[in-house]
Amino acid sequence: MKFSEQAATYLTAIANRKRRPARANTLAAYRSLLDNRILPVVGWMDLSEVDNAAVKLLAGRLAEARLSPATISLAVAIVKQVVKSARGANGVPLYLRTWDPEFIDAPEVHQDTQKAPITPSQAISQAISEASGEVKALIGLLAGSGLRIGEALVLKAEDDGLWGLCKASSSRNRVGLMIASSKSLESKAVSMVCAASARPIWKVKASLVC
Repeated sequence: MKFSEQAATYLTAIANRKRRPARANTLAAYRSLLDNRILPVVGWMDLSEVDNAAVKLLAGRLAEARLSPATISLAVAIVKQVVKSARGANGVPLYLRTWDPEFIDAPEVHQDTQKAPITPSQAISQAISEASGEVKALIGLLAGSGLRIGEALVLKAEDDGLWGLCKASSSRNRVGLMIASSKSLESKAVSMVCAASARPIWKVKASLVC
C-alpha cells in the first residue's frame, strides 16, 4: 500500500472514530499539509518504506522550504501517525518503527520563539468602544479570558439570585468556563474551571462595558 492511500484512510478514520473524533479545522490543516508538503515527498512510497530515512528526507525538504519548526514538527508527527494507523485485523500495527529524533534531525520547536501575535490594549479598547450590545461584551470577554471564539459562543447565561452564571464546556470536556458577575454588569470575575472536576484552574479579572 502506498503512503498516500494510507493517509487518506487515516483522515477518514480520525474523522469518524467514536473516541475523540478530529474536528473539521484539524482535518483541514492535516489535509492541507499532506497535499502540499508531505505527499509530494513520500506519498509515492510504499508504506513499508516510510522509515527514519524517509522522515529525515521530508524534514530536510521542509526546512529548505523555510517552513517553521512547528509546521515541520506537525508534518513529522502526521507521517508517524499515518504509518502507525496501518493495522491488521487484530489491531496490531503492521509497520512497527523506532523513530530516532537525532537521526531525523528536524528543527526543535522553542515556545519562546513561536509567533504569538498580541493585540495591543489600545486596539482592544477601540474595538470595544466601537461595538455595541452583545458584541461589546464578547470582545471584552475574549480579550480578558483568552477564550477561543468557538468556546465563547457556546456560553449560556443562567440566573442564580444575585449572581449570573455563564457556563461552557468543550465537547471533549477538556475545558470549562464559569463567569460570575454582579448585577451591575460593570465587571465580571472570570474563572476557568476544569469541566470534569469543576475545580478552578486559574482566574482572570476582565472589565466589560455592557
